[in-house]
Amino acid sequence: MKLGKDYSRGIEWRLSSWKSNQDPVPGEFIYEANTQGYPQFELKDRGVVKHRSGPWKIERFGGISFSNMILTFMINVVVTKNEVSYAYHIENNTSILSRLTLNASGNLVATVWQEQSKNWQVVFSYPRDICDGYSNCGGYGSCSAANMVTKSCACLDQYRFVPKDDDLSGGCVRRTPLACKNGLEAFINDLIDIRVIPVSGRDIFVKVASSEIGNSFLLGFAWRIDAIMVKR
Repeated sequence: MKLGKDYSRGIEWRLSSWKSNQDPVPGEFIYEANTQGYPQFELKDRGVVKHRSGPWKIERFGGISFSNMILTFMINVVVTKNEVSYAYHIENNTSILSRLTLNASGNLVATVWQEQSKNWQVVFSYPRDICDGYSNCGGYGSCSAANMVTKSCACLDQYRFVPKDDDLSGGCVRRTPLACKNGLEAFINDLIDIRVIPVSGRDIFVKVASSEIGNSFLLGFAWRIDAIMVKR
C-alpha cells in the first residue's frame, strides 16, 4: 500500500471513498498527502480537513497511535525533492494479504485476510474516537477522550491560559499577551489540534511571558502530552 506524490512523474497516490458501500461512485471523503511544510496525511470531507496524521517522526506519525496491534507493520517513508510517500507491509510475513480502505463514512480501515474464516479482519480503524477529529478544542486547548464519543477539553496550563468559553470548545487565550519584537511574531500564533495520549507522549515547548515564570532565562515550559501543532 502506497500513498503520496511523485513530483518527477506527476503521479499522486491517494484514497477516495465510495458514495455508499454498494455504490462505487466517488464519495465525499479523500485521504491524501499535504506537502505544505513537513509532509503529513489528511482526511478531508468535501475539502475540509477532518483528521490528520501529523508529521512523521522517528518511527510513527505524531497523530496516529499503533498500540494494541495484533500484527507488526513495517512502514517506509520517503521525503525527497522528487517524492513524498508512505508505504507499509506486514513484518516477516509476505503471505498475509492486507489492505487499507476509506469507507463511505470517512473511516480509514486496515484489514488482513483470514484464510481460515474466509473474511477480512479489521486490525485498526481511524478516527478511533472524538479526539481524533481536527482541532476539537481550539487554540491552546488539549482534547482528552473519556470514551469514543465524549471529549474533555482543557487549557494547556491553567495558570498561563484561560478558556474562551465555559465548555472550552472555543479554545484558550493567554493570561499575559506576548510582546515579541524583531521578527519573533511567529511565536504568538495559536497551537491547535492537540490531544492527550496516555502513553508515548512527547514534550512540547510553548513561549510565554517571562513575568509568568519569574526567571528571565526561562522562556517556555513543557507538557508531557502527544501534540500535533499548527500555526494559525
